[in-house]
Amino acid sequence: MSRQSSASASAKMPAPGDAKTIGDDGSSVASVTSSVANSFPPLSGKHSSTPTSSRQNTVSNNLASHVPAANQWKFWSPARLAYRVQVKLKKCAQSDTGCYIFVFGVPANLVERIEDTFEHYEIRKQLRLTYEHALESLLIKCTVGIPHESISWTFIFKIAQKICQLPEHNEYCYRLTGTATFSVVGERSKQADGGLSPVATRNGLTDWPSVLIEVGDSQHLKDLRRDASWWLDHSGGRTRMVFIIKLNKDPMSLRLECWQMIDDESQPSTESRKPKVPGFNEYWEIDAAGEVTHLKDHPDIVILYLTVFDVDHEHGMPLIISKNDLKLWALHIFQDITAAEHVCPQSSTSDIIIDMFTLLTKL
Repeated sequence: MSRQSSASASAKMPAPGDAKTIGDDGSSVASVTSSVANSFPPLSGKHSSTPTSSRQNTVSNNLASHVPAANQWKFWSPARLAYRVQVKLKKCAQSDTGCYIFVFGVPANLVERIEDTFEHYEIRKQLRLTYEHALESLLIKCTVGIPHESISWTFIFKIAQKICQLPEHNEYCYRLTGTATFSVVGERSKQADGGLSPVATRNGLTDWPSVLIEVGDSQHLKDLRRDASWWLDHSGGRTRMVFIIKLNKDPMSLRLECWQMIDDESQPSTESRKPKVPGFNEYWEIDAAGEVTHLKDHPDIVILYLTVFDVDHEHGMPLIISKNDLKLWALHIFQDITAAEHVCPQSSTSDIIIDMFTLLTKL
């Protein structure tokens, strides 16, 4: 048996009966997977790599259906859009929560100008952009109120630490992809909150990460699940795992879901092939005291070596982020958020500059 298959056996997924308790909204994995697959529209591209989509959703499932009417805007010009987004960000800061904005009537040839204008207004780093060619629309994720970078980067760094602990592995084996834009040509371009890819087999400027991170608040869990579904569904198998991390501030807690291509129990299978669909079989909830809730017999996050890397290695063992690792990571995130609010209670936590290297060395 290969290392990958043996690792799979040792870290087997929970029984189907366990899945019924996973959804924090009371839904099962099957219902979450089905609703995500049916609600997520196709995406479009801009200036990155071009993997082939494994499934095509219909354009009629419009992005706008997931955004409040007040946040659906007609596009007039890059400057006017930037001004309106700046105003929206200030409102989000006052309520200490993020939001989504759907902008329609956006010509593809103006997307780069829009990004440049956001840079001029000094708001680009607070935004994650998704452009859809078929609808000539732009979905803007405003990250005010959620310390996206500290959450995503410290979690990715935790994975990187585990890689470096393997024999004959070091920091030159992987590449952190940050918030780069990845595309399916003619459909959609999209940014994640963070990612990681192997150096030896992938071009860091154009190729998709093998592991990605999406971060949001408690109001946008369904949007995060749609994001995870899209990454897995449209990367041509290049992105193998997506962690979605939901922050709740009152009371303080973090929820992690590990998304992969899993067996689609709603579809008939053959002897040689089981249909796959994006979904999650494991989750972790961490409360303000650092207590970790998880599925029975699955306290740790287990990432198979060939999930991160494309080629096996003599020392390629599973990467394990333990329950205690999760506790310490979450407590540092909570500490940073609380400290930022005490230092500058009138400002969004995303406005507080975090010394990332100092934070990482504490983990």
